[in-house]
Amino acid sequence: MSPSQKVILAHHWFMSMRGGERSFEAIAKLFPDADIYTFAARPELLSESLKHRKFIPLFKNWPGYPDRFRRYLPFFPWVLNRTKLPDCDLLITSDANFIKGLPLPKGARHVCYCYSPPRYLWNLREVYLEKIKRKSRLLYSLALWETNRLRRFDLNSAKSVDAFIPISKAVADRVRTYYHVEPAEVIYPPVEISQCKPAAHREDFYLVVSELTYYKRIDLVVDACTKLKRPVKIVGTGPELETLKKSSGSSVEFCGYKTDIEVKELMGKCRAFLFPGEEDFGITPVEAQASGAPVIAFARGGALETVVEGKTGLFFKEQTVECLTDTLRIFENMPSLSIDDMKTNSFRFDRSVFDKKFSDFLTEFSKVNP
Repeated sequence: MSPSQKVILAHHWFMSMRGGERSFEAIAKLFPDADIYTFAARPELLSESLKHRKFIPLFKNWPGYPDRFRRYLPFFPWVLNRTKLPDCDLLITSDANFIKGLPLPKGARHVCYCYSPPRYLWNLREVYLEKIKRKSRLLYSLALWETNRLRRFDLNSAKSVDAFIPISKAVADRVRTYYHVEPAEVIYPPVEISQCKPAAHREDFYLVVSELTYYKRIDLVVDACTKLKRPVKIVGTGPELETLKKSSGSSVEFCGYKTDIEVKELMGKCRAFLFPGEEDFGITPVEAQASGAPVIAFARGGALETVVEGKTGLFFKEQTVECLTDTLRIFENMPSLSIDDMKTNSFRFDRSVFDKKFSDFLTEFSKVNP
C-alpha cells in the first residue's frame, strides 16, 4: 500500500500482553505513526514497543477506568456509535469483541484481523448463559435479552468490514457461520520462535500455561494428573484458582504468574505441554513445540492446525478426564517424538511469516480497493 495513505489502528483493549496484544504489536510495527483506538489501556503493562504509542481510550473518563471498564459492556455499542474517527484511508481493527463497530470515515476501507466473533455471544453463548441460569432465572432472562441485543449490534458491525482476516480455519468457519461473509485467507498469529529453545535434559513434569477460567478446562488436567499421580506445573492465575486447588492432589503445583522467560524455560524442560481447552488458535502450543515439548491437546479449534498428531503431539477426542488420562497413558508408552520435527513444524508460525503475509495482503487489498 502507498506510504501516503493514512491508517488508523484499533484493538479491543490493552490490559495485558496476551496473544491478541502480541499479534496487534506486530501489526502496529508496520504503522509506527498510526493512532490506536481502544476501549481501555494500561500502557505500563505492555511491551516496550507499545507502551509509548498514542492510545485513544473510549472509556477513559468513565468511573472505574481502566480496570473496571468491562462492567460497561452493555454500553459498548452506545460509546462506539458516538465515536468519530478522523479522516483516513484505511482502518485496521484487531478484534475479538466490538471494536470493529467503530463508525467508518467516509471513503475509508476496513480490514479486521479477527481472533473470533465474540465467543460469549456466539459459539460459547450457551456455556455462559447456563452458568447464569444456575444462579437466577431472572438474571438468565435478562442475559438472554441482552446477548440478543448485542448480537444484532455485532452482526451489523460486521457489515462495515471490507475484509476479515481470520487467525485460524476454525475462526474462518465462525465468520462464515455467524457473519455470513467469506473471509480472506487465514494468517496465523506471529510467534517468536527464536526465543524458544529446548533444554539439554527434559524433566518429569507436565506443563500448563493458561488463564484459569472455566472454558480453558484446566480442571481436566488437575483431575487427570491427580488420578494418575503425575507431576504437573500449572502457570497462570484467574477466577478458577481456588476451585482448582480444592480438587487437586499433591502432584499438582500451582505456579502463579511467570515471566515470558520463565515460561520458555519451563517449556524447554517439561515432559509435555497440556492444552485441554478449545482455542481459536493457541500460541502456547506452538511455543511449546518450538521448545521441544510435545503437545497433548483437545481435538478441537486451533490446535488441530498447529499440532501434527503422532509427530509433534497427540489429541484427546473427548473433553473428559477419562479420555485425557487414556491419552496420557498412550503418550507415556510410545517412543519419544522428534524435537527436530517439532521445531520444523513451529516455524510455519514464525513472526517473519506473519509480517510477510500481512504486508502482502494489504498490498493486494489496496490494489483492489484503491
